[in-house]
Amino acid sequence: QVHGFIETILHTAGESSVLETLDQTTAPTLMIVGKYDKQFAPLVEVAQQVIPGLESLILEGGHAVNVDAAEEFNAAVKAFFTRFIKKKAGLCLP
Repeated sequence: QVHGFIETILHTAGESSVLETLDQTTAPTLMIVGKYDKQFAPLVEVAQQVIPGLESLILEGGHAVNVDAAEEFNAAVKAFFTRFIKKKAGLCLP
């Protein structure tokens, strides 16, 4: 699975590669994939091992999960950014 994760990143990143620095990620990171996305759904577990503090969510849908499960996708992104903004502002989380 690690090989597949690396191949996917290399294929989608073109000439630039972030593979060497994934484990140095300090920004809050959210990975949302569709349950039936054959390319990315299997990579969630691998990504969790590589990217510190990664939040992941698997929704009903395929590769275009933002279309297939638009309401859930949008709610998850909004909640993620809301938590990040509140944390940065020093506010108590709900």
